[in-house]
Amino acid sequence: MFSEQTLKDFSGVYSLIMTPFHEDRTVDWKVYEQYLEYQISHRPHNLFPVCGSSEMKELTLEERLHSASVAVCHAPKGMRVIATANLEDSFEAQREEVKRMEQTGVDALVFTSRGIGDRPEELFESLCRLAECTTLPILLYEFPGYPGQKIIDADTYARLIDTGRFLGIKDTTCRMDLITDKIQKATESDVLQANIPYLYDAMQAGAKGVIATVSVIMTKTLRKFWDLYASGAPGERLADLNADIVNSAAVIDSCFTAGPKHLFAWVSR
Repeated sequence: MFSEQTLKDFSGVYSLIMTPFHEDRTVDWKVYEQYLEYQISHRPHNLFPVCGSSEMKELTLEERLHSASVAVCHAPKGMRVIATANLEDSFEAQREEVKRMEQTGVDALVFTSRGIGDRPEELFESLCRLAECTTLPILLYEFPGYPGQKIIDADTYARLIDTGRFLGIKDTTCRMDLITDKIQKATESDVLQANIPYLYDAMQAGAKGVIATVSVIMTKTLRKFWDLYASGAPGERLADLNADIVNSAAVIDSCFTAGPKHLFAWVSR
């Protein structure tokens, strides 16, 4: 199992990192670096390039590796970088992907459930075998970009945590009962909340952080909410700020990722 300090290191507010493209759909690396610096300036605890918000399934393996490497180079001391590492089609290709992603210098890897959450034994065995290819901590991700059942049930999640190789999960169930179930069955793990409408409720239930799409343009506000919550601010103040975040998320998610990309272009003029 991971130490209390390691769990703390990977808790808190994550900035998800979008990918800017040229008209020909190649990555605009100059704007990517500018956007990274913008996100870092808003003081997230950690960064998550190579994620759903990065449109990672539209990127080649080389582009994903470079995205992670650039984020590592820009991240200041104490700000950890995590990146998804099992997107290739075959299991053998994923093993190589894991090894190469570790070499970028990221602090932890992220494994998606790849749409086989309804086959828990197969999922458990596949993820454990893949974990043998790295020495880094691993976070799980119920990535909605695959067909099939993305959700990892709480019992399987707890079994994975008990192996000592998996640190936590980006939970995308969007259901408080399932979020709470994971928190209660794997107490020594980081359940990170992705569903903004349940952000405050999940934190009160024991979630260790927020790793949500709204962070692509609202990291500063999420960090403010986190700091207020951690300081024991009055519930009314937290509820008001939470309502603002929920309303903003509804707008941001309605045209994702085009909307927040235009917002970034506007605020960075």
